[in-house]
Amino acid sequence: MTYTAEEFRQYIRESGRGYYDVSEDERGNLTLITDYADGQVVFHEQDIIELIITTLKDGENAFYLHFRLEDREHALNLFTEMRQTLIELKIKRKHRVLLSCSSGLTTSYFASELSKAADTLRLDYEFSAVSYDHIFEKGFDYDIILLAPQIHFQYEKTKQIFRDAIVMKIPAAIFAQYNTGQLIELVNNSVKQADEADENVKRADPRKPFENPYRILTVGMINHQDRVRIGYRIYDHGKRTLDREVLKQSFSLQDLDDLLDYVFARHHNIDAVALAIPGVTYRGRVFHSDYGLWNEGISFRLRDKYHVEVILINDVNAMALGYYALHENSDDMVFYFQPDGMVGAGAGVIIDGKLRTGKMHAAGEVYNTVSMMVPDARSRINSPEGVMELVTAGMLVYISAIAPQKIVLYSKLTPDTEEIRRSLQKHVADQYIPDIEYTPGLKRYILPGAMVHCLEVLEGYRQSGDWSGYEHKKQ
Repeated sequence: MTYTAEEFRQYIRESGRGYYDVSEDERGNLTLITDYADGQVVFHEQDIIELIITTLKDGENAFYLHFRLEDREHALNLFTEMRQTLIELKIKRKHRVLLSCSSGLTTSYFASELSKAADTLRLDYEFSAVSYDHIFEKGFDYDIILLAPQIHFQYEKTKQIFRDAIVMKIPAAIFAQYNTGQLIELVNNSVKQADEADENVKRADPRKPFENPYRILTVGMINHQDRVRIGYRIYDHGKRTLDREVLKQSFSLQDLDDLLDYVFARHHNIDAVALAIPGVTYRGRVFHSDYGLWNEGISFRLRDKYHVEVILINDVNAMALGYYALHENSDDMVFYFQPDGMVGAGAGVIIDGKLRTGKMHAAGEVYNTVSMMVPDARSRINSPEGVMELVTAGMLVYISAIAPQKIVLYSKLTPDTEEIRRSLQKHVADQYIPDIEYTPGLKRYILPGAMVHCLEVLEGYRQSGDWSGYEHKKQ
């Protein structure tokens, strides 16, 4: 028996006791109300449901997905994931402040005193402390990072790595006296300035127009250790008409079905789906041991279900194509992606303006090589020094093998390109080291790159009338 919308509503109402209040509008949509975030369960036609969490502090989406309501267990599992995220936000609702010194001892005492003062004044601050040698394991969970005087020399490096946080030096006079009042005032002023700052992000224009005769749904999955972001976009004859993303803490193949169910229920006449996903993608199949995908025929299954061609590409290959499409002087380059908290880096290779995928489309998978070059590589993933070793080893592979003109890098713990160059100089002469450019974002490239790849496959099919030699040749 099909699980009904009213049964799902009733479960949500009953499961919220002690966690949130529930309100319902005239259309049957539910709002989960807390004093730090709002959750929404939106019921659409064709039994499509959206689950959304929006933080009250900054209006940011903390959770978003959509699915078709059919199976009870699937629906309850997704809602449980939403509810768990809502509960975790309660812990994170305050401004989280991390103090750091060389050992963590003096800042631990200061953090304790600051927490007492914040509680007394009823301020939304939570203070913790950590030694500097562990700051890169803990710091990404904090909004504000304060450095004790003895490690002020680490300020520039720390600020560069924690780009999304407020990084400050604790004045020596305040630290010496453990002056909680002055430090809280200093933090308050910095938060206010950050809130008032304008952030103008420039969108890059393509090096050539994206006009084409197709309507393409692009889906790009970006995986880090702590979160999965699945962006999706419709390019209607090259013009962007839909641009959204799913935010989750884990990934399963069912997530792709949920996303496509939602899009195809609302958008018609889609000519093809371009899916950029981690792992080796070859002729419609995916190989990714971390997800338990061994020769998984994703393209064929989705094509049979939705009656539209589904064209796969590796995530970093899509990023490389996207970068190439949006930047001049990138005909010979490597796009190098070092995921947060993971050894398994990947690379997309552009040579003479063409993406090179190699045998079985496995070009760029340097995990085994880096693991061999860096002893106990997994222990190196949580510090800038360790990740520098991993990135250096991976880049050396490409410098030695293909000598690219440029390497574009995403690696959260190693954003300093000059420091990377100095590391490479220990192994290779400077004249052989390419230009190294750091990019702070990935979504801006993965979706355009997926579309570019899809166009190449569709055009090849149009000219030949046969998929043979392209993505969908079954074996």
